[in-house]
Amino acid sequence: MKNKALTSFIFLMFVGGLSAQNKDLVGSYKGRGGGIFLFPNKMFALYGYMTMIPGTYEVLPDGMVLFKPKKSPLFLVYGNHNKNLKPDEVRIRFANFEDGKNYLQYENGKTFSVFNENPNCLPSRYVHTFSKKEIGNSLTLIADFSNELPLLTQGLKNTARFTLNDNNDFLIWYGERSHYQLDGAGALVEKEGHTCLIFINMGTLEQNQEAVKSIKKQIKKIPIEELSEFAFAKEDEDEVDKELEEMLRFDVLNDPQAMYMELKDETVSSNIEDSFLQYDASKNVYKDPYNNIEYHKFKILELQQSTTDLKKLKIEPQTIFHYQCEQPSERRIYGEAN
Repeated sequence: MKNKALTSFIFLMFVGGLSAQNKDLVGSYKGRGGGIFLFPNKMFALYGYMTMIPGTYEVLPDGMVLFKPKKSPLFLVYGNHNKNLKPDEVRIRFANFEDGKNYLQYENGKTFSVFNENPNCLPSRYVHTFSKKEIGNSLTLIADFSNELPLLTQGLKNTARFTLNDNNDFLIWYGERSHYQLDGAGALVEKEGHTCLIFINMGTLEQNQEAVKSIKKQIKKIPIEELSEFAFAKEDEDEVDKELEEMLRFDVLNDPQAMYMELKDETVSSNIEDSFLQYDASKNVYKDPYNNIEYHKFKILELQQSTTDLKKLKIEPQTIFHYQCEQPSERRIYGEAN
């Protein structure tokens, strides 16, 4: 009985210590070119210029913090039945495909590069209408990882296949990957009167942990200038950007299950409160009665993942999109002195 009471006491001390540690960790940290918000629900948001990566974190008993950013899916596909299209038409709007080397494969095996090499003079939207008779009942998306950082593509399958079913209008999104999505490690340190979060995500998780341990061990000897790349100073409560905090607080770990396209200007958004939308079955559209806006609703489709050997692919000579008003040798380098 005495041993059980002692065990319970030690357990409560351990849990209480972790809770206090977590409470000290929660807050806003600002660094060079961005910052990190750590929330009480074990979610975090890493942000910078035009970048926001959500994720979850875990605090180990020794105070080490492990960061697991959300990994962007390779492809997201949303489908809708558009009654305005002709019976044999299939329309696809591509997003982010100009940022990588990707292929679209018809059901009969014909494979096309989505963009030409070194595209430039790009429009704001990439929409192509196909013949359903030509593409068949399914489409396959294939990514080329040859120019990607191996740590970002390790274990990732490069192929996704989907069936059209009754859909004839699609939104296809290519998930751009960056070093922000690598698993990271961190720890709280005190430096020159400031509480700082050391955050490193430049290698494997084990390598990042070792780097944080090394910095933490030598923190008193390292000049603060040398920490600027890794250190994020904790902000006082009255200095925190509350609007930014609220924006980042939303649970964005799950991919949107539906996208909405305005019929008038074809802008696309997932942030539509659909509880008040009215469905018009005759047109297969959703109406916002208060703002007089009509939407096409695109639902997320299930993808069959696999791996394709790119060396065995036979690529057709024509591409789906071709944008080039300047040859690579003629392209202007902005910011250079005359």
